[in-house]
Amino acid sequence: MSSKVKSILELKTSNCNLLVAVKNSLSPDNTQVTRDMSIRESIVRYNNSLYTYRVEVEVVGDLLHALKRTSSTINELLLILKSIEKTLNTITTGSIQE
Repeated sequence: MSSKVKSILELKTSNCNLLVAVKNSLSPDNTQVTRDMSIRESIVRYNNSLYTYRVEVEVVGDLLHALKRTSSTINELLLILKSIEKTLNTITTGSIQE
């Protein structure tokens, strides 16, 4: 039986430049996906002061497979975001934080 699993990751900030940098950092990883997966990204502005970067991951197939692939992809995105955050902290504070 075929299933569809969708997961959405959203980052919200007033700093549009930061979200564009994050999107540019993640986008190269999202270009080559298998036929059973789709990844859509967008940056949306709300009230001229809040921006949202949204990543939507969707996998179609056997339920267990779809859950594992979606979870794995979101976990990979979170690890990359953690690395980006660590780099930004290093740049702004001038020291490496563990």
